[in-house]
Amino acid sequence: MELEFKDTQDLYCNSFDDLICSEIIFPKNSIVRKMIENNDLFSILFFGNPGVGKSISIQFILKKMNRNFYYFNSTTNNKNDLAEILKKAEDNEKPIIVIEEIHRLNKDKQDLLLMYLEKKLIIVFATTTENPFFRVNPAIRSRMFLYKIENIDTEILKKEFIKYLKNKNIKIGNSVVEAVVEIAKGDFRQIFFYLEIILKHYKESDSQTILKELSKVNNSLIDKRTTNHYDLLSAFHKSIRGSNADAAIYYLAQLLESGDLASIYRRLYAVAYEDIGLANSNMGVKVHTAIQASEALGLPEARLPLANITIELCLSPKSNSTCVAIDNAIATLSKKVYQPPLHLRDNHYVSAKKLGVSNYKYPHDFKYNFVEQDYLPKELKDTKFYTFNKFSLNETRFQEYWDKVKKNK
Repeated sequence: MELEFKDTQDLYCNSFDDLICSEIIFPKNSIVRKMIENNDLFSILFFGNPGVGKSISIQFILKKMNRNFYYFNSTTNNKNDLAEILKKAEDNEKPIIVIEEIHRLNKDKQDLLLMYLEKKLIIVFATTTENPFFRVNPAIRSRMFLYKIENIDTEILKKEFIKYLKNKNIKIGNSVVEAVVEIAKGDFRQIFFYLEIILKHYKESDSQTILKELSKVNNSLIDKRTTNHYDLLSAFHKSIRGSNADAAIYYLAQLLESGDLASIYRRLYAVAYEDIGLANSNMGVKVHTAIQASEALGLPEARLPLANITIELCLSPKSNSTCVAIDNAIATLSKKVYQPPLHLRDNHYVSAKKLGVSNYKYPHDFKYNFVEQDYLPKELKDTKFYTFNKFSLNETRFQEYWDKVKKNK
């Protein structure tokens, strides 16, 4: 097989004629399509896993709309660099600023950016690989349209790349393209990186030779950009829930290889409050302390507090009673919302009694600091959202205490 050598710049996102998988990333009636069709730019925050096409999408949009932009690097560019770009807004120009990994902006840069976003003097196209609801300044986030880009199915991506290369008249065997997509784990940048190498150095080689070389690529199976990473997180969580310390430590070791500590932290917090709950009320605090220690230490020492807390979570008694309780309450709310009884409502205003807001009994004025009165709306009287977990010693102690109080009230 002979490869027709083309200018490899044709492969890069800044010269795409059309964005690969554009119909998947931006479906027909998506807000981004509407924005392009109506030539109406507004600030957007693209979020999703690394390599799903966030940066490519921004360049695709700007090229489609024939708009220039300023690039700002969250890590290397300083506040003065940002101020220089923002000066353009003061000169009656509405600059478009592209900010990669916006969650890395420090407070000074965020505050400066926010001033101009609030007044709609600038348009920001930003990306983040993190959950924007956890890692992006809420004030900035609320002034941008959030657009999530999902991982594209590998089989679909193979077909799309084969079609793209064919349209570009770039002759690479389908088996090679499929192998590249597999090795790159669906990462757009890596796919083009490997294709560039093939076109530069293997233009006279046949498919079998190229496939043999690709098979030597040492690309870690543990990668936070792939479904495998989320499978490991799921197995990690479920092993702790299942009180299996050996399995939990094994999956933790794999997760540490990816370097994605933030995902590990979120799982540990979730386990503490979802699966341990009231069975061991101190575990939330212990998890927080272990995470703080791991952040202070950094890898590789961070493995020590994380391993410690993982095993302690495994060995701890379990209860999901609070998780069930809040889910029951949310399910009830989804059907209909009822107002609190009158005696529980705010009475810190002159006309409260006239409106029937009275007769609240202050528990601390009674024996055991407890008094019977209605707390739920009358429509939900006697509804039980929370049920004591009889296998949780801690909750059993609570239940025994309240049984005695109510019996002797």
